[in-house]
Amino acid sequence: LNSSGCPLNPGQQDCSFYTKTGNCKFGATCKFNHPEDISVTEPALSLEEALLLRSTKMNSAGYPANMGAPDCTFFMKTGTCKFGATCKFNHPEG
Repeated sequence: LNSSGCPLNPGQQDCSFYTKTGNCKFGATCKFNHPEDISVTEPALSLEEALLLRSTKMNSAGYPANMGAPDCTFFMKTGTCKFGATCKFNHPEG
């Protein structure tokens, strides 16, 4: 395990969530690699945010499908969202 408690799996693909945030919601059970020497591109999530992500359904692009919430206007225009998995708005398929 690395210093964050995530597995070092040399030869496996790096965990994209970990390399972006410095956290991994799967922790020690993740099958991907979690290198020590990463340069985090997004701020680390708090434990509360990580737990919220576990219970949130995601669309095929990796954005939250928050049914009942208003659609994310930026996502609807561009297909991307700067808030990523932590956005409180809905990101519908297609």
